[in-house]
Amino acid sequence: MNPLEEIVVIWKNRPRTLEECTNDWIVFMIKLKQFDHRFDVWYEKGMSRKEALSRQAILDFDYIKNKFCKGCPKGEYPEFMYDISFWNGGKTDNTSYSIRASLGGGKVIGNNLVKLSFPRQGELFEHYSIQDNWSKLRELFIEYWEPDQTRNFDGKLIDLS
Repeated sequence: MNPLEEIVVIWKNRPRTLEECTNDWIVFMIKLKQFDHRFDVWYEKGMSRKEALSRQAILDFDYIKNKFCKGCPKGEYPEFMYDISFWNGGKTDNTSYSIRASLGGGKVIGNNLVKLSFPRQGELFEHYSIQDNWSKLRELFIEYWEPDQTRNFDGKLIDLS
């Protein structure tokens, strides 16, 4: 695996309500934006680039809650996970990157995870091709989510527990 394909953190059996997952996601996305301003603007994914660019994501509680589960009560636990995914709106596939999460799972089936997929070229790719920069960003993910596993710079899965 190319280390710049992704940063991923994984953990098991940590049940969270829809409200908790929503708040966790909003706080993390704010921290991510504060860490690197290039993570400021995100869009919902769509059937076409044009469609997706018309739906900019906002860090509002009701908006994020409905992206996780429209119509679900705030205090509800997911059957499996609450999923969310955004894209940066890159002009080409090679400059596009995305972030996704599966949160709230407390069952044996599946894992909770947060994954940032990197572009294949461009300014962000160049910056995070430097291992020290990549490691600092991954540390933000680890400190916030307190995962059981992650991948190192060489792409190998490592246990943190």
